[in-house]
Amino acid sequence: MRENTPFRKLAARFLSSANNFLPVVDAEERLIGVVALHDLKEYLNAGQELDSVIALDVMRPPPPFLTPQQSVADVLPVLLASELRNVPVVNNTRECKLIGAVARAEALGLVSEAISARAAAE
Repeated sequence: MRENTPFRKLAARFLSSANNFLPVVDAEERLIGVVALHDLKEYLNAGQELDSVIALDVMRPPPPFLTPQQSVADVLPVLLASELRNVPVVNNTRECKLIGAVARAEALGLVSEAISARAAAE
């Protein structure tokens, strides 16, 4: 979602997905935060003023993210600490351009398999 995405469009996106968090990017596709489904609750009783609320108004700071260059040892703590179902992946830590996401549960399973395979080989 873009930082200027209207609240109603955010809500609709949550209704059409299984995610509890949606990444927010700026015009250059840099990860600048996330919107949590839980955080939308405080706006449910809003009336006409809801039309002026955008993603930037309700987003949280960016969560820990991954980069393609990270080693398994660096990825594991991020995956374990994350409360996100899909952990954001950015191109690098300098630009922070969102390039995708990794399914947390699936990634933890793969890391676990890699550790088990390495232990068995030793």
